[in-house]
Amino acid sequence: MTMFVIYEYPSDYPTKFVVREWRILEKGIIQDLASAPYYVADCIEEARKSLAGRKLVHLEPDDGDDCVIREIWM
Repeated sequence: MTMFVIYEYPSDYPTKFVVREWRILEKGIIQDLASAPYYVADCIEEARKSLAGRKLVHLEPDDGDDCVIREIWM
């Protein structure tokens, strides 16, 4: 399963919205594909558009997630 996380102003792109891709493998193991951004945008709408055409479900971040995580899409 693939998950995309939209970050607002992460430390490596402090003025941008960054979409990073993560893969969830069997038994809950997460494969980090996030070292290279999937997409870098100036606004959240542009970040969302980078995921257009995919059949994804929107999830809100958990209370314990990093404060720069704005949205999760699976």
